[in-house]
Amino acid sequence: MTPRGQIVLIYATIVGNVIFGLSAIFVMRIWPPWSPELGDVAVAEFYREHGESLRVGAVILITVSGYNIPMAAVITDQMLRLGPKVRMWAIFQAMGGALMAIWLAIPAMFYGVTAFTPQRDAPLTGMMHELSHLSFWTSIQFYVLQGIAFSYVCLSHKVDSPYFPRWLGYLTLWGCVATEFGVFGLLTKIGPYAWDGFYIFWFPAFAFLMGWYAPICYVFIKNLRAEQRVADDFEEGVNELVANR
Repeated sequence: MTPRGQIVLIYATIVGNVIFGLSAIFVMRIWPPWSPELGDVAVAEFYREHGESLRVGAVILITVSGYNIPMAAVITDQMLRLGPKVRMWAIFQAMGGALMAIWLAIPAMFYGVTAFTPQRDAPLTGMMHELSHLSFWTSIQFYVLQGIAFSYVCLSHKVDSPYFPRWLGYLTLWGCVATEFGVFGLLTKIGPYAWDGFYIFWFPAFAFLMGWYAPICYVFIKNLRAEQRVADDFEEGVNELVANR
């Protein structure tokens, strides 16, 4: 695929994730996460009053949950260009990227199922609501698998590529460590380690965006545009030679 085509794939990922985030915040109103101490009755009341918007939002989230795969494919392609020495890491990264789509889709489905029949008893709605929230914030490790492979390639002394600078490897590792805190959301309902707390939601969300997503999009789009300019200049030169003959 041409560099221009790969840029389109990255923008598809960006658009999909923006739609995902906006839907979770403004349509479903599940982000930022509600307090884990919110009682079953209050949760059930919200699902009864806003069941339609929750279902519509769940449809949107499920629809765009796979949009991280295009960028994972671009990263894999650039890794494979480096030769056999990183082939296994390219496969590792691709599998992590594909599994990330599942991590996003399954909790969205849980929200939709919870809102599908909002007349259920409050304890059942509360249990499904907890399952939805916890499956989001405690199972982000698929991204970590993708980030480990990416970091290895960036930090490997055998690799010399503008797509995999060492600084981006260190930043990705930091993002991976930060998001690992998510699993502790299963241990408490109060404080910074609750699912709405600093270490489970706010810090990992910031680390994911600033330690992985935004930097990689910037680096890859910048270098792909440079490659495309070279390709366009070469094609233009060839066309001029042909026209002058």
